[in-house]
Amino acid sequence: NISMYKHGLNLFEGEKGEPSLTAMHFMGGIMEHAQAMCAITNPIVNSYKRLLSGFDAPTSVNWSKRGEKTLLKFHSSYEEAKVELRFPDPAANPYLALAVCISAGLEGVRKGIEPGEANASDCRRLPENLKDATRLLVEDELMQTVLGEKLVHAYSEIKNQEWDDYMLQVSDWEIEKYLVKM
Repeated sequence: NISMYKHGLNLFEGEKGEPSLTAMHFMGGIMEHAQAMCAITNPIVNSYKRLLSGFDAPTSVNWSKRGEKTLLKFHSSYEEAKVELRFPDPAANPYLALAVCISAGLEGVRKGIEPGEANASDCRRLPENLKDATRLLVEDELMQTVLGEKLVHAYSEIKNQEWDDYMLQVSDWEIEKYLVKM
């Protein structure tokens, strides 16, 4: 959960429990870069097994005030407005994950990036695997700036090798599904 304060005032609190313009732009920034951020917030092959339909984790780049399957969830109660990030995996490095999330949100505030309507159904999807997320990370200019080109390059090489190693593995499921039945 992330909140933003200035002089003791919560900048995410809008009227009647609605998100403020600052909160909207913060969410817009995160949504703008969410696909690329997944390589950091969801750093291992198994991270993507929970970002599938049928689980409570998000699959699309959207936000809401109530939905459990959205990327971002806006909460507001008793002047404690906050944005809940629902996509980071517990395997993520918390320092890197916070760096990319906060930087993306602040870029949204700075540039006035709109997040679109709540609960939108026609939105982009999160990457389905580590290979795709790593490619999107490398292509994202903000991620290059925040993390540094050298880190992004080294990180992407490591993650691409992890993906290649994973793809060479034959699982028990594959053996049971294909070899036993032949």
